[in-house]
Amino acid sequence: MPRNLGVVVFGTNRAPITQARVYVSTPARGSAGGPDNPANWLATNPDGYLLDTGIPDGYPDWLWVEAEGYYRLEQGFATQPGAIPLPPGNIDVVVGPSGTARSDQVQLPALTPVPPPPIPVPPEPIIPPVEGGPAMCSFTFFDAFHQHLDGTLSESALTQVSQLGFTWVRVFMNWGNIGFTSEPYGERFWSEIPVFWQRLRSFGLGGEMVCIAGKPYATCVANTALQQQFVARCRSARAGITNGLEELGNELYLPENHFDWSAFSEPTDWPASSGAEINWGVSGGGPLLWRKVTYHGERWGHHQVNDCNAYEAVLFTGKDCWNDEPGKPSDYGYDPGIAWQMGRASSICRRGTFHSAWGEGQNCQVLHGAALSCAAAFARGFWGDAR
Repeated sequence: MPRNLGVVVFGTNRAPITQARVYVSTPARGSAGGPDNPANWLATNPDGYLLDTGIPDGYPDWLWVEAEGYYRLEQGFATQPGAIPLPPGNIDVVVGPSGTARSDQVQLPALTPVPPPPIPVPPEPIIPPVEGGPAMCSFTFFDAFHQHLDGTLSESALTQVSQLGFTWVRVFMNWGNIGFTSEPYGERFWSEIPVFWQRLRSFGLGGEMVCIAGKPYATCVANTALQQQFVARCRSARAGITNGLEELGNELYLPENHFDWSAFSEPTDWPASSGAEINWGVSGGGPLLWRKVTYHGERWGHHQVNDCNAYEAVLFTGKDCWNDEPGKPSDYGYDPGIAWQMGRASSICRRGTFHSAWGEGQNCQVLHGAALSCAAAFARGFWGDAR
């Protein structure tokens, strides 16, 4: 004989959960896609209650309950391990504490809350920052100087980066992959370097100058002699600029990016990294040459742990560490929660970068949608704001 089944779902402190989703298994629902069919799920009312009618004798054999912020509860009523026998007739299933139980009630345990992502708490800095300044939250803005030279750099993009809470941008001075080289600009390439860095300052931003980007190398840095000339001119052109950091090369630990970094001296005007020791402590990296260590974490696995490894680089090297390239949003499914964790973990070494992708920040356009949500979450995590 068909019967009715009531389900009431309580949360913390016995507060009813509205719009909890409940799947009550019946033969008809099983043949109509089971729990994979959204139409087979019912929702609780503002009192946390729902009533399912006309359930065949011997059913339900399964009950699933889902609610935002809780793990799913799956309870068997037939012969499954841990099954609970159902009394005959109309019954109520109570999920969570019910007070007094009746003979027509079945008591199930409360839903288990999903814990918030772990939040590493930045300790007091053990290694004082080399440049002695405040914590720095950076944004991948590789094409910014190129676009500045071409007159296409978006003021709106600069404004957005600053308003999101970023205080630095990471900029390539040449980029063989997109054909960006200094020759077409002549002397204007060099004279615009202080103009560009002053432009960054007007938005409250500093700029990390990556002197030689990855292969294929641009024609202006095609060999060691040209590389030395290019770097020397970059350093000369920035004389008197204070809102800068230097990274000689990008990911020089990779064979395809290798050049003879020992042919270059460490600058004295800006804190600098050779770029050779990236991934130190993870993939071996290279020698710890200069005052600053740049670190690129793996772009899969436990991103928070990878970012904390950047802090380990600070501890083991005794050097100021920039976590320059953690995963891009596409690497972690555009999950703002992970972006927040990455920002928070980066803040442990007080240096972190939101690593955007081409089309989502690298080429300096205004962010929208999921990419914007991740950038905002990273900055909030870095500065310790609530999500």
